Amino acid sequence: MSLSNEGQSIDQLIDQVLVLCDQLPRTGTFAEYRRRIEDLRERLAHGSLRLAVLGQFNRGKSTFINALLGLPVLPVSVLPITSVPTVIRHGTGPACTIRFADGRPEKHAVKSIEDIERMLKQFVAEENNPHNRKGVSDAVVFCDSSILRHGTVLIDTPGFGSTHVHNTQTTFDLLETCDAALFLFSADLPITQVEVDFLHEARRRVRRMFFIFNKVDLLDDKELSETQDFIRSTLIRKGLSPTGDRLYPVCARHGQKELPGKKKKGVSPESGMEAVRSEIVDFMIKEKYFALSEAVDTKFKDSVERIVAALREEKKDLEEPLEQLRGERQELNRRIESIRGWATSRAKEVEA
Repeated sequence: MSLSNEGQSIDQLIDQVLVLCDQLPRTGTFAEYRRRIEDLRERLAHGSLRLAVLGQFNRGKSTFINALLGLPVLPVSVLPITSVPTVIRHGTGPACTIRFADGRPEKHAVKSIEDIERMLKQFVAEENNPHNRKGVSDAVVFCDSSILRHGTVLIDTPGFGSTHVHNTQTTFDLLETCDAALFLFSADLPITQVEVDFLHEARRRVRRMFFIFNKVDLLDDKELSETQDFIRSTLIRKGLSPTGDRLYPVCARHGQKELPGKKKKGVSPESGMEAVRSEIVDFMIKEKYFALSEAVDTKFKDSVERIVAALREEKKDLEEPLEQLRGERQELNRRIESIRGWATSRAKEVEA
């Protein structure tokens, strides 16, 4: 499917497809991919680029996000804490909204970061919401962080690689709606086969990826250099970083100490967070609309193809009974002709 054969913009094509989708059922696959196409139109209209934060269990993902935002908005735990996605948007906040998959009234926290942390622990943490039994669709956090002022939407994804296998699938499903990703490695266990396998799947869903190397305070300079070279060479050898993407060394724990309300304020060079912030902001300013349009183009094509495939499958299901009826009709006609032939033969015998 070409999006430019007739000189139409992607916006026009999306609108045309949504008009056609009005004739389809509002359930199942059709409803799911219609929602995705509507989301793409919304993101194009507002220039919103969704940036997922990915990491295996216990890589310091929540600590890293807090340090990146410059605000301690996410709870931190040594346990697998995230069972549902947390979407972080720019706003005058801090504020938090919990949304439910079945359309129940939303729950809100707007008083303080402490209230937000308590609400996230109650509805997002695996220990308080195992297997998402509370039916949470997502949590939306609003905060006034400079990293979000260029239209970036950060998404804290469920960590993979723990005993909670469902979290990994939730993250894969979520990546279908994201445009770029930050992937966290950790110095205490530099790169695992679980991470390699996950990255192979993640790369199919999101093209632009930043690699972060967390907990570098555990290494001396020589170990840091050797470990970074090992991770980078492994990524290249496994076909996960063909161009040798940069690996950003950070200590999110030190970055967390720099946040308001902590003992230290300001940015410490040893955390490495300023380099990540400036690179991402630079990416957002220089490449945002290219990355967004590329991601939207790819995801739009995929959604349309999924809808077409579902229509073909439904057509096949409808045609199968017709084919069976045709076969039965042919068999009935054959029997009728056989009976007619027999009757004609008997009539001739009687006449004789």
